Amino acid sequence: MVMEKETNTEQANETTTQTPGPVLIPVASGKGGVGKTFMVANLAIALAQLGKRVIAADLDFGGSNLYTHLGFDNRHPGIAHFISSGDTRLDELLVKTRFDGLHFLPGEVRMPFLANMRYSQKQKLLLNLSKLDTDYVLLDLGAGTSFTVLDFFSISTKGMLVTTLDYPSLMNMLQFLKNFSLRVVERALPPKSYLRAMVTEYINDANTSDKFTIRELFQRLDAEYPGEAQRVQELWGTYRPHIVFNQGKHPDEMSVVENLQESLAANLSLKVDFFGYVFHDDAVETALRDKHPFLDMSADSPAAEDLYRLADRVMRLWDTPIRNSGQLLRSNTLKIHTDRQTG
Repeated sequence: MVMEKETNTEQANETTTQTPGPVLIPVASGKGGVGKTFMVANLAIALAQLGKRVIAADLDFGGSNLYTHLGFDNRHPGIAHFISSGDTRLDELLVKTRFDGLHFLPGEVRMPFLANMRYSQKQKLLLNLSKLDTDYVLLDLGAGTSFTVLDFFSISTKGMLVTTLDYPSLMNMLQFLKNFSLRVVERALPPKSYLRAMVTEYINDANTSDKFTIRELFQRLDAEYPGEAQRVQELWGTYRPHIVFNQGKHPDEMSVVENLQESLAANLSLKVDFFGYVFHDDAVETALRDKHPFLDMSADSPAAEDLYRLADRVMRLWDTPIRNSGQLLRSNTLKIHTDRQTG
């Protein structure tokens, strides 16, 4: 397994210092079909095989299927039971997997009402997730931009966003980040306040919705309430999502990275880290068809090597912003591709 080195990195932002407890990694996608759940399951397996204690939690309410990728049937009580029961501890619902160090936290078990979870229920779940005795908790969120997905994605300033490199998927990823920015700003303002109403009006204005920039929104807030505008802007500045490209065909696809960076900076005042690239691999389809964990079935395949590399980067670099992350990822991926072609 080849591991690249990142030596040109920025210092970690003091506002994102890891607190005691597990590292919570919410994993989302702008649309379905990009391999988000596959990524959660196999990244969790890889981290466990590299010696970490890991919990893979199914928060894809309404479309739960993480159990399939881990080799389970949909029969174990999980988060739905925890929410509806007043006396069940979350750790009592953990299911041991065939992989040492990895447990599975089931989701709804055919109880789709959780897709519209109340905010108080989300807070209860988050509090208990943060108390689990483990190193990492990977949260498989639903695809798209429901409030439940956006709220759980916001529990970490460094959530993982999975996408493929086709144009529709990239556009859906950008839309996800736009909606995410609005949700963060909205929730940072007092409920039923004039400020929140101002944000809602701006968002819904037909003259601004298609040409939206969060910088303009902050300017509008600053004109009337400079203190609040600065506070919210500083909060938004702590977010730095980690983007992972899946089902890649060739490193040249990442020529779009520079344009993505410019668009996110100009429209959303957002920095991201381009964090991983997993090549397309026919062995993945075989594992999915056989309902067998991919890394258990094809541990020596190219995609498996990419997943172990991604797990290594999570352990080394998750809390450290990476300077020139897009350029670095592209050059490293090109080297890997060349070595595979010649090796």
